[in-house]
Amino acid sequence: SIGSTVFWEAVIGFGLDRYAEKEAFILKNEIEKRLEIEIAETEKEIAAKGRDTVIKQHPKMEQYIDRLESVKGDIEEWKTMIKRLTESKE
Repeated sequence: SIGSTVFWEAVIGFGLDRYAEKEAFILKNEIEKRLEIEIAETEKEIAAKGRDTVIKQHPKMEQYIDRLESVKGDIEEWKTMIKRLTESKE
């Protein structure tokens, strides 16, 4: 979200570039190696079985399924922030 973008800009502004760079790398890996894969698998299951069936099989997932589009938007924002952080070091 916007708040986290402001936070990381402040971290860089205070000269904590190395810390921000390390955290950006960790976040990038989590996004690419876990979160995007989990979202894709969830969307595939929803497409194959339908939302209601997936929720019936996994009731605790309902709140996440209902927020998939919002989460995907957050991911894009995080990826943009990470790109800006890493490009500023080049």
